[in-house]
Amino acid sequence: MAQGIHTEQTFEAEIEAHLLAHGYESASPADYDRGLAIFPKLVTEFVQATQPRVWTQLRTILKDKLEALFIKEVCKVMDQRGSLEALRHGFTFYGKKVRLAFFKPGSQKNPDLWTRFEQNHLTVVRQLRYDPYNDNELDLVLCLNGVPVVTCELKNAMTGQKAGH
Repeated sequence: MAQGIHTEQTFEAEIEAHLLAHGYESASPADYDRGLAIFPKLVTEFVQATQPRVWTQLRTILKDKLEALFIKEVCKVMDQRGSLEALRHGFTFYGKKVRLAFFKPGSQKNPDLWTRFEQNHLTVVRQLRYDPYNDNELDLVLCLNGVPVVTCELKNAMTGQKAGH
């Protein structure tokens, strides 16, 4: 058996490889904003790609301040209502309904809904430093359109690690 095969890093790499082979993309920890607790660029890219008309209307109103104000509002909504609620239902921003995710349609009747659903971006990030005040890090983070939804702290019983660690 190869040396080091039972390490936490090997386990992380295996999980990441599986996710990447099944529709996830890799995101860089450097793109994460610790103070905001999201990947701002991924959030705005998703909205621009899936709701171009709304984004253009907002650009007309807010000009070059759009991205900063939009991300500030995303964070405010998630702080007030929770990230899952914001992902499920979106929010209104300057009179425009904005969605942060699209969920699987219940039928085949509307191809546009399927197209939007398929534009969701699932990302995996390894070794994410998440705290703005220290360098604590999570082993794996799974995101939907730039919003973290799952955090994983992996432990290896073969090296004496337990959940309490």
